[in-house]
Amino acid sequence: MNNLITIRKGSFVWRLLAEMAGGGIEQWLGPDGFLLPPGRTSVVKRASHRAVYRVQAQGMDLHIKEYGGGLRDWARCLLRGGRRAPREFTLSLEVARRGVPTVEVLGVGERYQRLAPSNSVLITRTLPNTQPLLDYLEYELPALPEVRRVIARQRLAEAVGALLATQHRAGVRHGDLHPGNMLIRFVDEWPQLFLIDLDKVRVGPPLNWTDSLESLVILDRWFALRFSRTDRLRAWRSYLARRVDLSLDEHESARVIAQQTQDTLIEQMRQFDRRCLGGNRHYRRIKGGLAVTELDPCALDEVCRRADQLLNNADLKTLKRSESSVVVELELPIAGRPRAVVFKRLKATWKSRCLAWLRWPPAMRSYVFGHGLRLRGVPTPRPLAVWHRWGRGYLLTEKVPQAVHLRAFVEQYGGEAIRRRLVIEELARYVRQMHDMGLSHRDLKAANILISPTDHVVSERGLREIDSTTTVRRDRVWFVDLVGVHRQSKVSRLRRVRDLARLHLSFLEHPLVSRTDRLRFLRIYLVWGLAGKLGWKQWWREVHQVAMGKAGRNVARGRVIG
Repeated sequence: MNNLITIRKGSFVWRLLAEMAGGGIEQWLGPDGFLLPPGRTSVVKRASHRAVYRVQAQGMDLHIKEYGGGLRDWARCLLRGGRRAPREFTLSLEVARRGVPTVEVLGVGERYQRLAPSNSVLITRTLPNTQPLLDYLEYELPALPEVRRVIARQRLAEAVGALLATQHRAGVRHGDLHPGNMLIRFVDEWPQLFLIDLDKVRVGPPLNWTDSLESLVILDRWFALRFSRTDRLRAWRSYLARRVDLSLDEHESARVIAQQTQDTLIEQMRQFDRRCLGGNRHYRRIKGGLAVTELDPCALDEVCRRADQLLNNADLKTLKRSESSVVVELELPIAGRPRAVVFKRLKATWKSRCLAWLRWPPAMRSYVFGHGLRLRGVPTPRPLAVWHRWGRGYLLTEKVPQAVHLRAFVEQYGGEAIRRRLVIEELARYVRQMHDMGLSHRDLKAANILISPTDHVVSERGLREIDSTTTVRRDRVWFVDLVGVHRQSKVSRLRRVRDLARLHLSFLEHPLVSRTDRLRFLRIYLVWGLAGKLGWKQWWREVHQVAMGKAGRNVARGRVIG
């Protein structure tokens, strides 16, 4: 900290690394903060408490992070004994000194006001050819060809394990460890990772097993829903290879991490479920409802104003029309691009009106649990907006292209054994994941499951190959019509059996769905490879018994079995 120079401008005090003196950066230091040059500044992130900018001017490429001077930061300053930017500046220097890859900090500035809220600014050098790891995982990695994607996932798993081992061995504990706080770049197709956003970092001696476990579980909660057990085990082996000081058993320690991840993941998901209720950068409140921020406000206002006219417009494609709901297809601008969306009106029944003070109405449940399923890694069309007018609920969701209902898929492609098998296995995995994450679906029938084709193909031996003469197309499963979804702290066996029985009932005595197909579904759902057979015969009998009881009640009431 001895190589710092201090510059005072007005009420702002700047501290810069001595090597930056005379480099032209002083002209951008103002009495009220960093003077962003017009036309050369791009906004990376902006919120009420923090803004991040990228400045490219006079041969410099910088990232400027400005923390707001609101009451939240003022209270944080009083509790922690320092403002956020100076704290992150000091921590970044210490983390870099300990050999952990991170960004290079160049300076920090803060307004000198002790008893009033004040803002602070952090200046860092832009790491070349990097991007947030979260963006890479969500956009670039899924777009790679299958073989390259598998290799990239394997290398990335090893890199994540190596970074965590280096971090923990250096005594650095990151309290907000997730892919959004990591940067990635590639050197000869090998990934390099960097830690950023070090405001919640604590430094000390090398982490013991208890402290390391806490940090590992925080990151594993994110990867548990998106990466396979094989990739997570590969990351764990990479970590252990560099933490010989812990002397851990590989398999026992992996089970401990997986169990603690599962125990804390459900509660974390319940907290994240509230995000879609508005008031942040992803969701906003509208008159009588909620919407995602990417949906064009003018287009949404027009749909809200002419909702019933659109639903009765004969020129629009009608997907469903019944006493309880009307569903049509529209085209609306989302994030500046026209996209096909599904517009649905749900009529409020006397039962839903009586229970309105106890639970959300059907349209709101579909919106909330649609985002809840997506958070849990279960595919469903993204809900875009929901609102209520005169006892009716209106819901906008994205449309799945080229999708057909599960029953129509079976009747059309049921003769292709491998393709049918892949759909069965994927459906079983997602139903299991939904139940493990604390959600059940009491209306889990074939009509509420869509199948859409993908660009990937699979060989007869199960190997993912792009150019093969003996391959079939891999399809994707989607869950729709989420009015019947319920959230529990733990889905009981009885609820699981009821959900499976409802799905079983959709294909009762169907000629193209054999007993072998049903057993394959149950084998994947029960995870035989990890947990054993778990009394699958008893599960089989219970599911069949509940399904036959449901079928009998439908026949007695004159209802069609869907």
